[in-house]
Amino acid sequence: MTDDELLAELAAAERESQQIPESFLAVGRGALSWLTVDAELAELQSRVDTAEPEGVRDAVPGARLLTFGTSTVSVELELTPRALQGQLVPPQPSRIELQQYDGPDAAVEAADDGWFTISPAPAGMFRLILRTRDDATVVTAWTHP
Repeated sequence: MTDDELLAELAAAERESQQIPESFLAVGRGALSWLTVDAELAELQSRVDTAEPEGVRDAVPGARLLTFGTSTVSVELELTPRALQGQLVPPQPSRIELQQYDGPDAAVEAADDGWFTISPAPAGMFRLILRTRDDATVVTAWTHP
């Protein structure tokens, strides 16, 4: 074996030793889910694909309309290729956190009228965590765009 071949094998071994096994990453993601264990889960109540927006007034073609709800609050979302827009019903100021399974997280403040926009739109599996001013926490189910 030449010196160059030995160095190439050592470099490959070093790269391999620095990779985190997927099983470790999955355990870490699962541990983080316990941070919201006492939150109320908002289940998906409706999902409309507006590729053919017949009957859906003012919908953006290619957008997806999602509604998540609990017994106390609903989150109406419009997911377009550019942004995720939503409104809380009943309207209330809240902190909205976007968690993505394979992407960066984001956070925005919903205005007093409950409206918010998160840009850019999530590309993969995501969920929202809503934290109201009265300390209630609501988590939407994981969903795919």
